[in-house]
Amino acid sequence: MYRMNRMRGGVTNESTTKTCRRCWTPEEEKALANAMRDLVVKGYKADNGFKSGYQNLLEQAMMQAFPGTTIRAEPHINSRITVWRKNYGSISTMLSRSGFGFNSTTNMITVNSQEVWDNYIKTDSNARTMRFKSWPLYDDWVEIFGKDRATGEAVEGFADVVQQLLNKNVNNEQGKENEEGGDYVPVFNNHNSMKLKACQFHMLTLAVVAKARRERGKLLMKMMIVSST
Repeated sequence: MYRMNRMRGGVTNESTTKTCRRCWTPEEEKALANAMRDLVVKGYKADNGFKSGYQNLLEQAMMQAFPGTTIRAEPHINSRITVWRKNYGSISTMLSRSGFGFNSTTNMITVNSQEVWDNYIKTDSNARTMRFKSWPLYDDWVEIFGKDRATGEAVEGFADVVQQLLNKNVNNEQGKENEEGGDYVPVFNNHNSMKLKACQFHMLTLAVVAKARRERGKLLMKMMIVSST
């Protein structure tokens, strides 16, 4: 099928244009997610994203998992991570609002009513096609795009998203991606500020609890070392 390219005044083969994008298999996506989780464990995650050069390490991991693969850091891995980041931002924000849930068996978003869904997608255009899809990598995304909880760093995720929303004095704007590589953040109308503050308080409470658990773990480790000597 052909379509006219009015910008250049030429003819473009639409089917060829569509196939130029790489189609990832579920196995390749899972391998990439596992490689990113491994980098998180090894400390390659910084406050504002992964450290410089991490995509080259991911390329090497993909080549080891799939010898002869054509997957490269640019444009394939970078593009896939950008899409993941946006989808993670949309799903995690949905789950912070009443009326939404996540079915861990089907890995699909659940919604109480059509009205709830219609109201949400007015503020997040990225979510329009997400309702009836399966998201088997969401748990991986939570670990990848949040802070590494095992290192003792502050919990990232919805609490940071909420803080960004509260700091923005905007109304009726589309969600946009953080210019510094942060998570995709759908922007909501000001009348939701009270709900956002409540969610922020809840997530900060979880952060305090997580820190207390880490300190307890460190203390137990010291006791074990002393007892072994």
